[in-house]
Amino acid sequence: MSKEKRKGVEGQGEFGEKEKNPYRVSFFAKIPYVIKALFIKWWFFGVTYFFFVMGLSALIGNEAFTAPIQIIIIGFAFGFTTDVFCNNILELIESNKREGRYYSLWMGHKFYIFIVNIVYGLALGTATSLVCAWFVKMIDSALGGVNWYFREPCTFALVALAIDMAIIGIKDLIVYLIKGKNVEEEGLIK
Repeated sequence: MSKEKRKGVEGQGEFGEKEKNPYRVSFFAKIPYVIKALFIKWWFFGVTYFFFVMGLSALIGNEAFTAPIQIIIIGFAFGFTTDVFCNNILELIESNKREGRYYSLWMGHKFYIFIVNIVYGLALGTATSLVCAWFVKMIDSALGGVNWYFREPCTFALVALAIDMAIIGIKDLIVYLIKGKNVEEEGLIK
């Protein structure tokens, strides 16, 4: 059988499978890194809240799962998932070196960075829980009834993402100002 008869339809391989173009840009590569990073962080904050707050409160019971215990558990979970999962995924999807460092407080593979991320997770979990509790109180007093806003993963993760990005933005500004002064002292910036 000749090669022309086996080739089949144009754009397909010898045995009917589609040819893959290795130089074609994938759909995922067209999405800007900022969108991917924010979505990944938002998703991890929501999943952490879903499993560790909603799941444990259903498992343990609402009477034993008090607010301080919830804050401590969500803080440790935020720190752990940020360091172990989220930062590594952000490093994997980088298109150029060090692109993910602008979306994380500390990135690295050292033990002290893990401890810093756990402490940061505790602070972030505390701040997020307090802000969400304040929003719930304000909405309850305004509407006079029971609402579920800021007591479910999507809005809790949105508040956590806003606080996280504000803190990381302040850190990036400080780093930029320090590096800018060092570069200015060397005479590279006039």
